[in-house]
Amino acid sequence: MAENLATHRKRLGLDQRELARRVTDEFGRPMTASIISKIEKGDRRVDVDDLVALAAALGVSPVTLMLPDRDSGEPVLITSERSVPWEQAWRWATGESPLPGSDLSAQAFLGANRPYEESVSREAKRFVALRVPERPYRLTVRGFTDRPDSVDLRIGDIPVRLDEGEEPPWPR
Repeated sequence: MAENLATHRKRLGLDQRELARRVTDEFGRPMTASIISKIEKGDRRVDVDDLVALAAALGVSPVTLMLPDRDSGEPVLITSERSVPWEQAWRWATGESPLPGSDLSAQAFLGANRPYEESVSREAKRFVALRVPERPYRLTVRGFTDRPDSVDLRIGDIPVRLDEGEEPPWPR
């Protein structure tokens, strides 16, 4: 947390006083430059209210401040007694997959942790409908597992990429 806070503060060109002002004035969490300094040195623990306000002031999600931004090859401590590989820590913290050894299926975990997501079929149909507003289509979704990169999406016989910002593969 300490290193991530300093990194993101500096990325925005903020000094500790300016970040403290933002947290206090814009997000209602009283904070001083001294508190920011102590957090960045690892001399002060951060409660959930501080974490959320700091993340909001820096324009990142709370998990971005909590977890390392690069895989050092070392396990990541998620509690004082439990560590997991870096990628698993991120996937768990962002609601993508349960921790190893969990009793939850991936589907149950996603349902519990990502209530805003629809089923892949409905989401794909909505995605296509927004990009093909007046063109009739038949949507086929095949091969779905718990990984979105395993979806084969087609409009009729034309394969469709779901990457944001890409031009559709059909003539306009």
